[in-house]
Amino acid sequence: MKLQILDSSAIKWFIQTLPTRKNPNPEFKPFAFPLNLITHKHYHHISEISDSILDLTELIKDESGFILKAYVESVKCLKLFKQDIDEVSPNENFGMDVRVELKPNIICEQNDSKDNDSIKKNLVLNDRITSDFIIKLDVPKEIESENSVEILFYVHSTVLGSKSDYFQALFNSNMLESQNKCLKLVDISYFILEKLLLFIYTNDLENVDKFEDWIDLLYAASRFSMPQLIQICELSIRKFVNFENVEKVEKIAYKCDAFQLARYCEMFEIKKDDTIKRESYAQEYLFIWLVWYYMT
Repeated sequence: MKLQILDSSAIKWFIQTLPTRKNPNPEFKPFAFPLNLITHKHYHHISEISDSILDLTELIKDESGFILKAYVESVKCLKLFKQDIDEVSPNENFGMDVRVELKPNIICEQNDSKDNDSIKKNLVLNDRITSDFIIKLDVPKEIESENSVEILFYVHSTVLGSKSDYFQALFNSNMLESQNKCLKLVDISYFILEKLLLFIYTNDLENVDKFEDWIDLLYAASRFSMPQLIQICELSIRKFVNFENVEKVEKIAYKCDAFQLARYCEMFEIKKDDTIKRESYAQEYLFIWLVWYYMT
């Protein structure tokens, strides 16, 4: 942006973050560009901003958006975009370039290292010969029956510990499960546990496309302390969020420490409230117009 100001006090800048539930009424905060005094053939003491970059990160960091406002006291005191000051008309609208680096509302980091890849090399799920740990899963044989069938997953402690803080802590403890090299689970579905273990071994999540499955997988990722899988679930669940389920999803997100998803839901609810208000205003205006129509 190139901007010349005959009077540095003639233009004032303000920035305001978008409202949130924690801060429903944010205030405009003033800020100032660095100015340099230059000379002009017709004027003296001209302040100039030339290709300057002002970092406002600290004012809007981690916010969902912002409003930028410039208040000009006298349009005759400005020269924008190399335009001659004599060509500026009192009713002219001015523009400016704002460069913004947007951060995704949900970040999904790929934190697999070469060390993890070397750990997984030649190790596959359910390899009975090389496995050193067993996960037993009790699943109902029939929906209406109390009988259950036991399914065994043959796993490797080094592989599970590389992706899950829960398993890492378990293997390093003196708990009975660690000593017996076996963990029994009863309150997780076969589908979700298999997907979770396959993700640990392959980084892939195939055939997970339903909203309910992603929610169940998020619960499992939180339970077994798998930050990367939590982020993947957040990113996938975001696509299913709507006005009807946003409150439910937000509660689940906070319960599972999925704070990026919780914040997304919070902003979605603000959007929902704004939509309801606009619809309410529209109905009020319609009602007023109808009353006037029939009364006349």
